[in-house]
Amino acid sequence: MLEKAARFVEDGYILGRGGFGVVYANDAVDPDVAVKHSGQTATTCREWSSEYKKYVAMARRLEGRGVTTLSHARALAIQGYVEDTHSGGCYMFMERIKRPPEDVLARAGIAVTPESAHLTFQLQLGSVSVDMPTKSRGHFIGVEQVERILAAMGVADPAAYVAQLVEAEGELLSAIHFVGLNDAYDIELLLHFDAADPSMPIKAVFADFDQTADMFENSGRRAFDLSWALYADNIDRMEWAISAYPYFPEKSSPLWETFASSYLSFAQGIGSAEGAAAAVVLSKV
Repeated sequence: MLEKAARFVEDGYILGRGGFGVVYANDAVDPDVAVKHSGQTATTCREWSSEYKKYVAMARRLEGRGVTTLSHARALAIQGYVEDTHSGGCYMFMERIKRPPEDVLARAGIAVTPESAHLTFQLQLGSVSVDMPTKSRGHFIGVEQVERILAAMGVADPAAYVAQLVEAEGELLSAIHFVGLNDAYDIELLLHFDAADPSMPIKAVFADFDQTADMFENSGRRAFDLSWALYADNIDRMEWAISAYPYFPEKSSPLWETFASSYLSFAQGIGSAEGAAAAVVLSKV
């Protein structure tokens, strides 16, 4: 496992960077896997161990309710991590997020340079138009750019497809909050091209759970008590997940109502405490 991880760093190429490492791909080793690497062994491996535990706890709860994936949205699959105790460093294995084909991006007029040719797309559906590759995070694109990509793929109604993406995002974020019991604090939203699903080729993928908190574990409760108090302590962090960065529509956007209705409806379907908490979260955005 360690040898495989090292090959991603030594012979692969960079997909993006974050606060706790650099993400690499290596098509020759495994085209469906990405590896995040950091040389800060002690600090990073503790952080990634915590992230992995939070992710596993959330995923198990979601699986228990049958909401691991939706047609247009899902959470990134984290597969594990390994520490290099000899030369230093920590590696995290995760699923590979794929870019749309280069000819599609060219027809859509998306800026691609040699430096940005492999960067993961960050999906900012709170921005009407943004086409901004950055070495530090990835390639940020807005609603207009997503619609152009969809049109270049031959999707008949790109605006309706984006609305479906937004609806799925609202439902999945609500599921993460009220079923997964994860506050989704400071998460990222990525665009994934799914070549195996031509009817729904673009997916929204929730990623980067390192700064999130497991609301149930943090509550110190011994019983699985989904009371209002459990959510009340985390309202501000749940709201931050929505409003801190333009991954989700802003209240001034025509897409806001689609997102908010989906988020609230899912929570109300779980219980009265969840519905009430969701309403408070949305009111604070």
